[in-house]
Amino acid sequence: MFNIIFIIPFIALMSLFSFFASKSVRSVINEYKLYPERKKRDIHNELIPSSIGVGFLFVFIAGTIFYQGEFLNVIDYSALTISVAGITVLGYLDDLNALSSKRKLFFQIVCICLFLYFNQHLIVQNLHFFLGITEISFTMSIIFSVFIGIIMINGLNLIDGIDGFAAIISIVCSSFFALIFWSIGSTIPFLLSILIVAIVAGYLPVNISKNKKGFMGDSGSMFLGYVFFIFTLILLKSEFTFIYNIVKTESVIPLAALSIYIIPILDTLSIYYYRFSIGKKPLSADNFHIHHMMLHFVNPNHIIVSLITGVFIVVFCTVMSIVTFLYSGAIAISIYFILLFFLVLCVLYYKSKMRLELGNSSGNVEQIDKE
Repeated sequence: MFNIIFIIPFIALMSLFSFFASKSVRSVINEYKLYPERKKRDIHNELIPSSIGVGFLFVFIAGTIFYQGEFLNVIDYSALTISVAGITVLGYLDDLNALSSKRKLFFQIVCICLFLYFNQHLIVQNLHFFLGITEISFTMSIIFSVFIGIIMINGLNLIDGIDGFAAIISIVCSSFFALIFWSIGSTIPFLLSILIVAIVAGYLPVNISKNKKGFMGDSGSMFLGYVFFIFTLILLKSEFTFIYNIVKTESVIPLAALSIYIIPILDTLSIYYYRFSIGKKPLSADNFHIHHMMLHFVNPNHIIVSLITGVFIVVFCTVMSIVTFLYSGAIAISIYFILLFFLVLCVLYYKSKMRLELGNSSGNVEQIDKE
């Protein structure tokens, strides 16, 4: 499966399938008027199909079902597909009628726990001195693993706000996961990574279309965040023996996932702190995410903003890779968190500046949390 003769046709075929699946889902939504309620913070004025991500699930199953026998000893395929389907359905229900944060959180935990129950070998029980943490008790390891899942699912959901943004970031993130899995010879995770690249690449033309536009919605962003969570679990439990001559210690392995996911992490930390600082509930919704700020300060074109952000992830991951290879684990981890701290400060500064420029009426946070 690492053969280029397999990879290129596979990506091309799955991208094509994803494109037609996205168009088909869009047509069904239009025919049956399955539109979500409009929100004051919506950028687009017209009604646009917002659950295209449902199609991701069908392409995902089609791209893996013929190889499910190869998943043995890597992932329980049935648990994978059922839990992914559960997350996608949850996202679709949230697309149609915004669910309460408590209800979403509950069902996200159910899906994660279902997957972990049948894949206990992927539960994170040792961080190998990352932040000084070694072995974790079984109960705490489950809680920690579930916490990672919740952060990654909702982190990607948060950044899905403008045309192409979540899609391009997902392509970049999945490409980096694919590169890592290729470098350690992990076949099935590599296959899943390039499949995600193909799925999102096929959806992208629909997302950026001017006349026949569609959004992945929560069904798509939750699906992607959940799959990236599974990639992270596999990465943290992988064997890196043959590259230990380059990577000086296992403690830096979590930096790979933390670097790849830098934009969702940065957006999550900054937006929750910002909402809290202005006296709003952290789970309220607003237009002060990183992508909104970039539209305001950098360029009003959605695709340009999305491409710039994708390039930023590439640069950030490259820098962190060099740091990891050159310095000790403690120094590399310290550099990551120092960079993250200054990035958060920078984003918070521009959030406040943007709020002042927009004025109080435009800067108000829309409350959508339901009991």
